[in-house]
Amino acid sequence: MTTPEAIHPGEARKKEHLRKKLVAAARSVIANETSLAQGCVRIDRVLGWLESSEMDYAIFRSFLDEARRDSLPLGTDRLLWNPARLAEKDELLQEIIGRYRRDILEACWNIVERFG
Repeated sequence: MTTPEAIHPGEARKKEHLRKKLVAAARSVIANETSLAQGCVRIDRVLGWLESSEMDYAIFRSFLDEARRDSLPLGTDRLLWNPARLAEKDELLQEIIGRYRRDILEACWNIVERFG
């Protein structure tokens, strides 16, 4: 039986490249090189590029959905905010991070172990 990778070797290389990006983002969160929030943005983006049947890491999307629902600035959007208002939003962001941190770190370790 011919595998999909044998039929489309370019697709297999693309997926491998995306898995490496996924592992790099997960490692950066674990190592505290990237903020947990920004790491979730990166990881969720790569997961979106990979087939959903291959991965199920809903914790990243749940965190981002909650942060976005509360209009919390993430990534470079933070540069556009008034510093005083940003400090107020950061208090709420830290509360959300506190609720999700353990599960996000566990998912990051899982990604590293599975694909790293």
